[in-house]
Amino acid sequence: QDTEDTGGGGGDMGGDPDDPDGGDMGGGMDGEGGDEGGDGGEGDGEGGTGAMGDSKGLKSSKSAKSRAAKYKNRQARDNLPNKELDFQLRIHCIEARRLAGGGGSISPCCTVSCNGKSKSTASVKSSTNPVWDETLVYNFKVRPKELFDSVVVMKVVNSKFSMKDSLIGNFKLDVGAIYDEPEHGFLQKWVLLTTDKDIGSGGTKGYLKISVGVVGPGDDPKPFPAYDSSSAHIDDIDANLLRPSGVRLQPATFKIRVFRAEDVPQMDAAFMQSIKTLFGKEGDEQKDLVDPYVQVSYAGHKISSGVKFTTCNPEWNEQINMGVRFPSMCERVRVRLYDYDRVGRDDTAGTSFLLIPRISLPGDDGGFLPTFGPAWINFYGSTREYKDFSDQYDHLNKGVQEGVAFRGRVLLQLNTELGKYPSKQREDIPAIEHRSILKTQRRFKHRLFVAFFHATQVKPHSNGVEFEVSMGSYGYREDPNAPPSSSITQDTKPVSDGGHYHFLPWDDKKPCCVIPCQWEDNTYRIESLNILLHIADELEKKIKGVKDLLREGKDVSPDKVAQAVINMLENLVSGLNEPLPVMSFDGATELDILWGKYREGEVVVLKDEIYALRQNATEVEEAVEECVGFLNRIRAMAVETQISIPDLIIWMIHDNDRVAVARIPASEIFYSPNPMAKGLYCGKVHTRFLKQPVKDANTDASDRVGSQIRFAAWIGREEQTDNWEECIPGGTVVTFAETYENQIFHGFSWGTTFCPVPDWSDNYGEMTMTKESFETPKGWRWDGDWFIASADDIDYDPELKMREIQEETYEVVQRSEDDQDWENIKVTFEDDSGMEYQAPQDIKCPDGWVWKDGDWNVDTNRMVDQDGWEYSNDPESRDSFQPMERGDSTMKRRRIVRLRIRAIESPELKAKVKAAQKNKETQGWEFSIFHGGPYYRIEKRKYVFRRRRWLRKMVANDKSAPCIFKFKGTDTDDDKKKSKKDKKAHKKAKKKALLQSPRMYMHFVKEHKWILRAYIYQARALLSGDKSGLADPYAIISFVNKSKKTHTIKSSVCPTWDETVDFKDIPIFGEPETTLGRPPLVVVEFFDKDLIGKNELMGRTFATPEVRLGAATEPTRLKWYTIFHQSLEGGELLAAFELILMDGKNEHELEIPPLSKDAKHHLVPFSVRPKLVPMRVEALAWGVRDMKKFELISVEHPLLRLVCGNYLRESDPIEKCSDNPNFSNPCLHMDCMLPKEQIYMPPLEIQILDKRPFGRTPIVGVHTIKSLEAFVVPTPGSKEAEEIAKQALRALSPRASLSQDNSVTSPKKPVEPETLSPAKPKPKGDTAVAEGDEAITVDSEVGTQDPDTQEDEFDFWSRYYSTIGDEKKSTGFLEKGFEPMTYYDKEIEHRFKHFRDRTKDFLLSRGKAAERDAEACGLFKGDVKVYYLNEEDQDSVPLLYKDVTQSGLQEVTVRVYIIKGKNLAPQDPNGKSDPYIKIMLGEEEVIDDKEHYIPNNLNPLFGKMFEFDARLPQQHEMKIVIMDHDFGSADDLIGHTIIDLENRLLSKYMATCGLPLNYFVAGPSKWRHHLVPSALLEKYVKAEGHGDVQWTGNTQVLISGITYCLDDFEGDELFSKVKDKDERKNRKRELGGPKQRLALYVLNQFEHCPDHIEQRKLVNPIQGELPQGYIDMFVDIFPKGEGSMPPPIDITPRKPQDMFLRIVVWNTKDVILDERAIIGGDRMSDIYVKAFLRGQDKSKKTDVHYRSMDGQGMFNWRLVFPFRYLPAEQEIVIKKKEHFWNIEGTEKRLDPILVLQVWDNDLFSADDVLGSVEFNLTRFFKPVTSARRCSVNQVSWRDDLSNCDNLFKRKRMKGWWPVIANPDGNNPEITGKVEMELEILTADDAELKPAGEAQLEPNANPFLEKPNRPATSFPFFLSPWKSFKYIIWKHYKWWIILAIFLVILILLIVIIAYSTPNYIVQFAATFLASKTP
Repeated sequence: QDTEDTGGGGGDMGGDPDDPDGGDMGGGMDGEGGDEGGDGGEGDGEGGTGAMGDSKGLKSSKSAKSRAAKYKNRQARDNLPNKELDFQLRIHCIEARRLAGGGGSISPCCTVSCNGKSKSTASVKSSTNPVWDETLVYNFKVRPKELFDSVVVMKVVNSKFSMKDSLIGNFKLDVGAIYDEPEHGFLQKWVLLTTDKDIGSGGTKGYLKISVGVVGPGDDPKPFPAYDSSSAHIDDIDANLLRPSGVRLQPATFKIRVFRAEDVPQMDAAFMQSIKTLFGKEGDEQKDLVDPYVQVSYAGHKISSGVKFTTCNPEWNEQINMGVRFPSMCERVRVRLYDYDRVGRDDTAGTSFLLIPRISLPGDDGGFLPTFGPAWINFYGSTREYKDFSDQYDHLNKGVQEGVAFRGRVLLQLNTELGKYPSKQREDIPAIEHRSILKTQRRFKHRLFVAFFHATQVKPHSNGVEFEVSMGSYGYREDPNAPPSSSITQDTKPVSDGGHYHFLPWDDKKPCCVIPCQWEDNTYRIESLNILLHIADELEKKIKGVKDLLREGKDVSPDKVAQAVINMLENLVSGLNEPLPVMSFDGATELDILWGKYREGEVVVLKDEIYALRQNATEVEEAVEECVGFLNRIRAMAVETQISIPDLIIWMIHDNDRVAVARIPASEIFYSPNPMAKGLYCGKVHTRFLKQPVKDANTDASDRVGSQIRFAAWIGREEQTDNWEECIPGGTVVTFAETYENQIFHGFSWGTTFCPVPDWSDNYGEMTMTKESFETPKGWRWDGDWFIASADDIDYDPELKMREIQEETYEVVQRSEDDQDWENIKVTFEDDSGMEYQAPQDIKCPDGWVWKDGDWNVDTNRMVDQDGWEYSNDPESRDSFQPMERGDSTMKRRRIVRLRIRAIESPELKAKVKAAQKNKETQGWEFSIFHGGPYYRIEKRKYVFRRRRWLRKMVANDKSAPCIFKFKGTDTDDDKKKSKKDKKAHKKAKKKALLQSPRMYMHFVKEHKWILRAYIYQARALLSGDKSGLADPYAIISFVNKSKKTHTIKSSVCPTWDETVDFKDIPIFGEPETTLGRPPLVVVEFFDKDLIGKNELMGRTFATPEVRLGAATEPTRLKWYTIFHQSLEGGELLAAFELILMDGKNEHELEIPPLSKDAKHHLVPFSVRPKLVPMRVEALAWGVRDMKKFELISVEHPLLRLVCGNYLRESDPIEKCSDNPNFSNPCLHMDCMLPKEQIYMPPLEIQILDKRPFGRTPIVGVHTIKSLEAFVVPTPGSKEAEEIAKQALRALSPRASLSQDNSVTSPKKPVEPETLSPAKPKPKGDTAVAEGDEAITVDSEVGTQDPDTQEDEFDFWSRYYSTIGDEKKSTGFLEKGFEPMTYYDKEIEHRFKHFRDRTKDFLLSRGKAAERDAEACGLFKGDVKVYYLNEEDQDSVPLLYKDVTQSGLQEVTVRVYIIKGKNLAPQDPNGKSDPYIKIMLGEEEVIDDKEHYIPNNLNPLFGKMFEFDARLPQQHEMKIVIMDHDFGSADDLIGHTIIDLENRLLSKYMATCGLPLNYFVAGPSKWRHHLVPSALLEKYVKAEGHGDVQWTGNTQVLISGITYCLDDFEGDELFSKVKDKDERKNRKRELGGPKQRLALYVLNQFEHCPDHIEQRKLVNPIQGELPQGYIDMFVDIFPKGEGSMPPPIDITPRKPQDMFLRIVVWNTKDVILDERAIIGGDRMSDIYVKAFLRGQDKSKKTDVHYRSMDGQGMFNWRLVFPFRYLPAEQEIVIKKKEHFWNIEGTEKRLDPILVLQVWDNDLFSADDVLGSVEFNLTRFFKPVTSARRCSVNQVSWRDDLSNCDNLFKRKRMKGWWPVIANPDGNNPEITGKVEMELEILTADDAELKPAGEAQLEPNANPFLEKPNRPATSFPFFLSPWKSFKYIIWKHYKWWIILAIFLVILILLIVIIAYSTPNYIVQFAATFLASKTP
């Protein structure tokens, strides 16, 4: 069960080497979760999920096969080592469609973020359908788990706006989902863009087309397919949308119910409680120091539950609602348990993951949505005990690596609801629902039993070691809330095994741990899982067996292989017939039901397919592959996420420190009465390795072994516990009560006064436990009285395993400060610690030992003076000794030693010695300097503390009764005398251990004696341990409690030890049949012996010995065992191991292995070792290349040494490597005795030595051929060799076989060269034309055509584009009958064996590979052949290379054609590069094209040919370097590729210059080799040993007895597929003469390098082997002196033409009226027309037709667009600066897209787009002649080529076109019609027909009059009079007249009113004056 599920066991921490597929150290610490930042991300991972469907009757296995494929792909990422690796994420942002937000006014760009890095594409102006065609590259050096959990966020933003409001839409997926896909990526997929606030509404913001890929270690990816604009308009988005097939995206809600948690560990410091205790408030209730809450993360969303304060068992009863888009591209739900902190960051308590593919099922047939629980999720992480300071294992709590301790568990439920988004994120669960859930979580009593049998490979410890067993919180010692149980073994001090390791001496009493616990009912889930795993394991073993038979080849009969396949299928069917358990428990969840139905249906389908395979399979390989598919499908079913029982965790503890751990899933040890449903290791004794916990997240823990334990574990229901003892035959569980009696030494006597611990206590001295205080548990009784029992390690003789011991004593002389000399001073003797010891003459040799030859000697091999004395001035200190005497020295001593060896190793003597030692111990005391320190059996003066162990046996009356002691009052008088501090400590200990468990052992009465024989024959390809590249290896074999080592082999990484190592008298308890079924493992470790320093580990391997209970029926066979060192494969060991039962047998009955010549070790018996036969190893020693300096001196005189086992052969040294690095005598051979069975073929070491002055010949480079099996060839002169030679002479290797090779591909349509290929030959006898054959004749003009008559319209680029399948740019190249080249999407070396057919390159290395310091230091160029010799007459066999002569120096001319770069890695901050080319020959730079760098381009079109001379072999390596040009700083390396020119020149594949299919002397495919075909044919036939070429005229040739005629090749098929007769005739005229044509046809029958283009990967040493881009190129090599070179091919890129696009906008009509007039409210628009060419920043527009009331606009306006155009490629070339600070512009090639828009002009706000239309000038949809006929249907015409014209060909076009709103939506709407005229002109035509912009001069072609616009067309604020006349007066005329009238009237009234008083006064005055006399 994976930790990525609900906290399963993951990769089984510690590993199980018993598993044959255990891998490195039996498995590794895999199964880690994500990192702290791993929020799941969005990625389909294993496919997302499908909609809910009917799960009845699964009829198809399509979904199951898909899941199996996903499972297999996921295994690829799980197999990656958990360390920092180089990865590359590549994202090709192609285009977007139907973007929302602003119509044509947006300028979108694509931004991609991942793992803290973010990059963006360039923005595209004013487009809702932008095309970027840019690749973003991200390089990471991270751990795989961290990267795969990272989220890739792709955003499309509007670059016009601020970042806050710029988001248009985004899409997320995680990197792991990408990596799990085939080829680790998606190609040209559409993704749906949305925003988080649109989840509920289902709104779509557009679509983004991408290609994305992840490149990891060892991957060899292909570049992304190029963007094809010609087919972009017909791309079906819905059919190519990135989502599970048949499922539509819709809103969904994850309803996650969090009920409660249990056993959350302490996370906060107890500071406040300590303060309370200080003030005496000890009676206050102790609170749990943790404030837990749960956080759920998915697809970047995080939602948390509420916080529950101060409780380790919180109850939330909350529902978390999380809105998602479904099916999401996310595969994991992360559940994390936090501790809330008021100050600072919250602490992580644990992390677990729910994998969506494991809780859901895609597809409509039985598919279901994600569902889980209610079930418990287990959390793992750091140790449970709280640490006040930083926790060194805190990273484990975050899921970075596999946890080492249980951290709690949470009861959780997850359901999915489709169709809506949640209204609130959190809500409470009703109490009635909560109670109903708890009813299903009923607990059952379980018992966990663990019995330890052996603990070996333990590091030496002075104190005891104990093992703790826990499951959940049960058994965890530091957990105060855990109930007491027998979970800890007796602490035992490791003792030496007499070799190189220590072990725990448990003997016949094996410690047991019994833990009562209570868990939910998991029977159904575990049994179903185990049955499927059992079937899968059995099938995997059978598949491995069949593959082993296939490997043996001819030695195995086909019938035997067929029978093995039949047995495999029958066994599989038998396993599938086993019924799965019936679901019959209350806690069954919906996931249980749905997953059970899926399993049942899949089993039925599997059985049907197996029956069909049995009936129809014809090939064994086919059947095996099908079975591998079945295996993947079964393992895909064998997952279970709802197992609530935590993992079993075993800790090794020393001095209260947890030093090593193993973790085993509960399902593996779960008991079931059904054998198939029982756990794999339930009750079975097996071996595990405990690993040291990793303190650093980036540390590789694969080699951190803590110890090896052999144990048995069992867990089951309490009522099933009787089965436990049945699992271990021969053993009986015994139980003892235990207490310790403690005393302290008072100077004269021992007593208890002032004893630091209680007089009677537990093992730790913490709890008072007198004999009387024990109360017998209920159901138990005492069996006998208390008795003294010493610990096993005390009774164990430490010398019992030793074979030799060095006795020592120190002679000590002391003087006073007044003494001046050392004479006449008493001499004493003491041991190393300063205690008094015997004099040498008084030391007696113990029984069973004898003194080795010699007497007592002074040890001078130390830092002492010449007499062995060391001096000190401090007699009390033993650490102050110095090797020289000083004036104040008062003491001197010297060490006197003598070696004793064991005389006899008989069991009787051992028993006698052991009994004698026990008799010395009469009272059972063990002594130490202090309590808790190391204890010893013998009393010495320095020991002041002693104790002895008392036991009392207990017997169970009721086996189900728990054995937990309760104690009576234990406060003795001694306790009352203790200080206050001691009382507090004692009180704490009492509170911790109010209850106590007894000691339990598995007691074995009978001991069985075994002998292990280890036949260590040889090893191959070990990791080098010395700087020379070699090592001095020896092996240490460890088995049970013994270890031995082999002898050391000097200077070899392929040592042949040929040694038998015997392990005698091995005690193994238990029945022999148990050992037969699962014997202990043999561990073999390899070390490099160093004279100075510690010997270094080179690797280790594990082996299961072959167990023999009786006489052997057949001899043991040697096997190869893989050696691992950390994550490296460190070679192989050829060995065999026999474990022989010796009960009642005599050792002399066994075969006695022969002694070695030096009589120091035994050899491998002849019955075991491989049978040897005479063979010859023959080497072609061509030379060395690129040798690096050794010890700062150049390698000038290298010589070759071949080492094969004990055979060695050296060559003569090279005279001077710098002048000629080839060997003068290239043929070396040595006759050896090698294994007859090729599987045992030994390795061959190739060593290069340098002959230096003074006779020094250091090793300067080493290469190891792992096995010679691949180099075996038939014996020269044998019948088999003659038959192979005859087949080679026939040379029947048709050219057609090459075209079918997988490596010959093209990104687009594959080229079909067979359309132009000549017919296959018809070999005959000596006649030219057989009877009935019809011969055709070529036109008489053939071969006489002038080469200069090639058609100008076709150039190299036409041929190149036809080769890669780009028909658009090839301009009909193939249709004209021209011959394309062959395209290789990888380096051409992959297709032709790296051109190492003549010689092979062997990489030389030196340095310590074990420390990963090894480096490549050169190459050895040569070859090796191995063949059998005639035993009677070995000298009669000829040498293969005897006639080979060494070639001298050769000068060649090299032409390098570099066509283009692809997907180059960006080096500049703007995400671009400025690439240019450099070429180097070795260290010499021959080409630097820096001045012609191409700015800001990741896909540069180089089109460069470079020609230079080279000297071979010195300059054999050509490096093509692509650099990034930088201003102001050093140029950056983008990447390089390396080509070996010498290999191409030497190869038989004619790789110097590719051969075409036909011999053309003119045209783009004309012959370019420096030799004519006939000369080339004669040279090739002679070099291959095919004899002479015999011509009969020019049309017939005889080679090796086969006649080829020209008529046989040039039949009716010659150019028959060229439809145009004139073109067919032209092609025939371009052919060369008949003789040369026939010679080329014959050459094409041999396997050769065709006329080709190869795509080469660029690498950068900083980024490892990750691709940094690709280049398309080819190379021609011309040896000087063989002929004249033809002229080079012109590959200069096509030059664009200057052209002009003239657009005359005449009128618009029916434009929608977008505004309403302020005065009058009339509908109107201020219309103008804007146009621009896509990619050009500058747009042009007409003037504004103001106040259009009817949608009509009149312009008569000319828009002129100059541009550069490539006619052949139908693209415009635009070069511009992306930013003003750029120094150089970026050149882009785009489709000629014209964007026409109709706008509404606004004075005080942004103008509005009324409608737009896009035109591809090469596919211009036709206009209509009148506005009435113009409709929205015209836009759809662009998808129909019959309704489109190429404007570049038609030149001129006029008519009406519509403008559209929402052109890419479902309901496009016409918003206007535009009448315009378009014309395309070349620069010359534009000069002849001048025309100005708008209506400016020259106003011609055509002449544009001022538009006759209505008088109402004017700008409102700029024409006030017109505004009054045509707007105000029109609408308010009568109101104005009325107003004027009223104003006049009012004025009159005012005037009258104003004037009337004056007139009245005047009138009155006049009147009165007239009346006065």
